[in-house]
Amino acid sequence: MDKTSDESALRREIVKTFQMHAFELKKEAVNLCVKLFLEQDKESRKKWMIKMVELLKKQTLQSSLISEELIRETFRQCKSKGAQEAGNLLNVFDAFDLPTYDYDPDLRKMILRKEKTSVAADSSSFSHAARQRFLLVKQRAMRCASLKHFKFTTCELLASSNKTIQSVVVLGMLVRQKWSAFARIRPLFKSWTPCDNVFWLFHPKIR
Repeated sequence: MDKTSDESALRREIVKTFQMHAFELKKEAVNLCVKLFLEQDKESRKKWMIKMVELLKKQTLQSSLISEELIRETFRQCKSKGAQEAGNLLNVFDAFDLPTYDYDPDLRKMILRKEKTSVAADSSSFSHAARQRFLLVKQRAMRCASLKHFKFTTCELLASSNKTIQSVVVLGMLVRQKWSAFARIRPLFKSWTPCDNVFWLFHPKIR
């Protein structure tokens, strides 16, 4: 196969690969990719194009039309990333310098914590930790198949109701205030001590 036929086949392969991932290359971008991949073998071409496509997917693009400048910058980032991964066999991170994220249930995503962490905890740290633990318990309960018929609401909403509700399933965390006291079930706003006339069911899926 001569050089012209090889370039034409490579051009079709490049266009097809990017189109499969919903990207459309401009003519100048295709020409640049041909220059970059012409001297490489088939496996290397496929490897580089997959890396570039994955990197483009992580970016916030205004359009699916890819320019020559964007292809050049993407190839440069892939090349520098590959060299960095080859040079660093072991990465050590300082846990105290890493940014702290909190899960926002309203936005349903992790949000960067703006406040600086300190060694001495403030008064709201315990309530915040208890609320985060309770959210984990609630998520496990909502994924449990045997509890899918229950409607989950907060204890604050039940306490503000002026009607008597006969059947209520309390979902909370068992805590122990001291070694001689029995565990208390703790919602987010108060704690209740288990009584003899109340049947306490410990579900095995959400312990």
